Amino acid sequence: MNFYITDKSDPIIMAYRNIYPNLFMDLNATIPQDIAKHFTYPEFLYNIQASMLEMYHNVSTDVLYRSDDVWEIAKISKSATSVSTKGTAQLPYYTMLKTSDSEKCELGLVQTYTDLDKQNLRAYLVGTYDSNGTAKLKLYKFSRR
Repeated sequence: MNFYITDKSDPIIMAYRNIYPNLFMDLNATIPQDIAKHFTYPEFLYNIQASMLEMYHNVSTDVLYRSDDVWEIAKISKSATSVSTKGTAQLPYYTMLKTSDSEKCELGLVQTYTDLDKQNLRAYLVGTYDSNGTAKLKLYKFSRR
């Protein structure tokens, strides 16, 4: 059995690789396509990145200082199927989708955003892996009109 290292900056996996050099393979090694197509974006990392994006999606210093453009994760009302300003935050979910970078459908992790305390859909974040085993995050923004 072979294990493929996707993050060489992880000290724990690199320590295991030093202990068992024949067990862990680098991503530079040829990954069989049957294995590569099953890579999914890690949900714990995605949740951290998605929560940071609520405030820091805008890099303009004056907008950050005034907190003019703050998002929140979309909320779902328990009593209805529509998006609401009150309710529980929608959890990220895996779905098959076709991004603008890809020609085929792939498995991606999706999170939707609304304006703070409003029901306006502002953006959605998609986390996928390409066939080379590289993680990709793509943010799709909607206009503010």
